[in-house]
Amino acid sequence: CIRDRGGEEHFDKLANFILQEFMNKDILFEPMKEARQRYTEYFASNEGKIGEEDLQRYKKQLAKIEEIIVLLEKDADRELMIARFDELQALGDPPECIKEQQD
Repeated sequence: CIRDRGGEEHFDKLANFILQEFMNKDILFEPMKEARQRYTEYFASNEGKIGEEDLQRYKKQLAKIEEIIVLLEKDADRELMIARFDELQALGDPPECIKEQQD
């Protein structure tokens, strides 16, 4: 258990280091492209079957995924990528069938 202020700061630095290590093109590029493909296939096979609220949320998720792909292609600042991932996460869960494919 981390109890002192210095320990919290150390933990924050460690967590930030870990996030930054995983926020690179070599690790994320292919999975993000695969996620984009799964969303595209999902929209095509479920046209007219998705409620409007869910449809709009899923389209926003796909837009964030596409933004992340562009950032990865440009080797953008990791803090910017982390912000986009936070925004993606704030949009909620993906469609159940996409979520199952990620597990």
